[in-house]
Amino acid sequence: MSRERRCSDLAEVRSPRRPGQAPEVYLSGFKAVIDLAFDSEGNLYVLQHATGPTMLLGPGELIRVAPDGTRTTVIAGLDRPTSVAVGPDGALYVTDHGLSVGGGEVLRVEP
Repeated sequence: MSRERRCSDLAEVRSPRRPGQAPEVYLSGFKAVIDLAFDSEGNLYVLQHATGPTMLLGPGELIRVAPDGTRTTVIAGLDRPTSVAVGPDGALYVTDHGLSVGGGEVLRVEP
């Protein structure tokens, strides 16, 4: 069996929707979402590139959405963040100044 077929079978098992059906909205109310990640406890981390009233203005922030839907700001005041990842140590790694040539940073944040 080819690898492509196995991946396809897995997607069919995990997805309650069939091809051709509209996707379901899982969560809403965010602005300028640029990345997301889940941790081992089922928390969803949503990285917003900006939070201003229009377009991509204002600082970015990282929001934790607990399995029960509770939202908590983990870190605010980010300057053009571009990515979030959960490390093997359980810490969050967030890129900041992601659009700055030579000025980008990787921040380590304890959840």
